[in-house]
This record gives sequence, C-alpha cells and structure tokens, in this order.
Amino acid sequence: ERQMRQFVWAITHMPEKLDLSALDTHQVLGRSGTEPRGRVPADGRVVTVGVDIGKWLCHWIAVAWRPGATPHVLDYGRLEVATRDLGEERALLAALREFRDRIVAGWESDHGPMPPEHVLVDAGWNDELVYEFCRESGRAWMPAKGFDSRRVRAYEPVKSTGSVVCAIGERYHIARLRRKHVHLVEIDADHWKSWVHARLSTPLNQMGSLSIFAGEGMEHLSLAKHLTAEKRIEEFVPGRGRVVRWKATSGANHWLDALGLALGGRAEAGLVRQGARQAMAAAEVGDDVFGDDPTVNSLQERMAALTGKQAALFMPSGTQSNLCGILAHCGRGDEYIVGQLAHTCRYEGGGAAVFG
Repeated sequence: ERQMRQFVWAITHMPEKLDLSALDTHQVLGRSGTEPRGRVPADGRVVTVGVDIGKWLCHWIAVAWRPGATPHVLDYGRLEVATRDLGEERALLAALREFRDRIVAGWESDHGPMPPEHVLVDAGWNDELVYEFCRESGRAWMPAKGFDSRRVRAYEPVKSTGSVVCAIGERYHIARLRRKHVHLVEIDADHWKSWVHARLSTPLNQMGSLSIFAGEGMEHLSLAKHLTAEKRIEEFVPGRGRVVRWKATSGANHWLDALGLALGGRAEAGLVRQGARQAMAAAEVGDDVFGDDPTVNSLQERMAALTGKQAALFMPSGTQSNLCGILAHCGRGDEYIVGQLAHTCRYEGGGAAVFG
C-alpha cells in the first residue's frame, strides 16, 4: 500500500499509529503492597496530594514518598459535589473545604501524623474558584494546570526565571499570578503520565516502583481502570514527523490526572534532588577509564541484560550518545538522513558534521 500511495496514487503515506503502552488493569491490580490504607510506610518521608476537579465529583490521591523517589499510594477517594443543591461554585468550594479539614491532620506514620507537604489542585476547569480556595488554605495548597498534546496549547518549557516565573523544575514551572495573589504550577501532563506508567512498569519492591496500599480482591479495580484510561501512542503528524502523545480510551481518567498532580507536588518538594544526592553520595566509585568503577559497571551490565545486547557503555550526556551512535553506523564523509526536528540536526553543535 505504501508504494501504491507514493508512486502510483501520488498521495502521502500515513503510517499507522503505534501503541507504546503496555499496561492493563490486571498489572495495576498486582501493585498492592502490605501497608494498610492510610498508613505511611516506615521509610516514607513526605506526603503529596493531587486533586482533579469535576462538576459532580472530585478525585484525589495521596502519595507517600520513599527513598529514591519511590511512590506509594497510601490513600485515594472521591469528593461528592452537591451542585444540584448548592450551585456549582458553592458546592465545589464546600467539598474542597471539607476535604482540607479532613486531611489537615495528616496520615498515620511511625513518627506521628504526617500532613501533606504539598497539595496540587486542578485549576483547569474553574480557575477562579480554585485560586480563592488555595489563597485561604495556606502555602501547602497550590493551584495547578496540566498541559498536554490533546489540548490547544501543549506545555512549553521555560528556560529562565524572572518577574513571572519564580521556579523551574522537571517539566514544570511555577508562575506568580500577582493580580490573583497565588502561585500557579504549570505541568507537562504528558511527561508525568509517562512517569506514572514507567513506575507502574518497574518491578515491585525495586527503587522507583509505584505501589498501592493493601487491598482485598478487586478493591483497586476502579483505580486501575483510571490509571490505564489513556494510552501512549506514536503517530505521524504532517510537518512534524512522528510524535508521541497520549490518547484517552475512556473518560474515566481522573485518578490518573490526580496522580500526575501528586507527582508534580513531589517534584516541588524537592524529593528528586534529595534522592539523587543521597544515591550519588552512597555510590561506590572507581576509575572508569580502567573499568574499575563498580557502579558504572553494574549499570552497563544491567542495561545490556535489559536490551539483550552483549555489552553496554555508559555516556554522561545525550549529545555524546547520539554522536557515538551516528559514528557507529557512518564512516568519515558519509551522509545521514534525519527528521527536521532531530536533535542531531537542530542542536548539539553539529557534532556529527565536525567529527564525521
């Protein structure tokens, strides 16, 4: 068909969409741990919460963070919004206030009650009301907006802080809304949904794997359906080439959105930096030039096993990896063809042309 479209009919070949998601509800149901509902694990350090806003129901999820940025879902639920009785704004504000009063005391832990460090509330549906609620609730409560490829405007990374942007993190930034007297967290929803699915794909009990509190039978079925209600696909977009985006397969994806917000709260709490620093400080080191660094050797062996290759080589940057990949396939003076948005073409200092 491809040859017929290109050489006979003279029309553009449209490649098929590729489903990059490998998760299903049964895999999510298998993530239950041993901790009871509402109990912070013994090594839990911080709790963050995400709230997805709706006209009739709000969905929330609380995550306890363990060393190595390892998330544990310790509680989740729904908030009923009495829109018919009170009207949309009054009902939503009442539901949020009741929820705030319920969780302000925190969750049970070995060190006493652990209140949430950050609570990110979805402001994409009724922003003015959420701004009002966060203003009255204190610094821990922050409005947030997620931007993804399904919306009119995708997330645009910010490179520097200034009068508006006061903080930049991993695919998120915080903007001052001076007239609203709030700080708004803007998040790359696609990135954090990918982060969720990556943690759900990590074998349980490994660092970075996402676990859920102990449930009986099919207790987590609704949660599992929400977390798998969107699929990561790769499709061809004219003028942009192959683009990875998230596509909803069900409208019941609210806990996935809430979990993405809870992860943004964790990033704001600085757990990634803290976990990375601890891992680097505790790592065994050696001279990698002579193959004497046990941490690098372990990483290379693991990646070789994961990819089914004979060996792997650690490189400290993506630029170096791309350059070595090109030089492994091309000789001096050879020509290579890439898409118009490829990093080796638009960025990276033209290294392939210089060294090749």
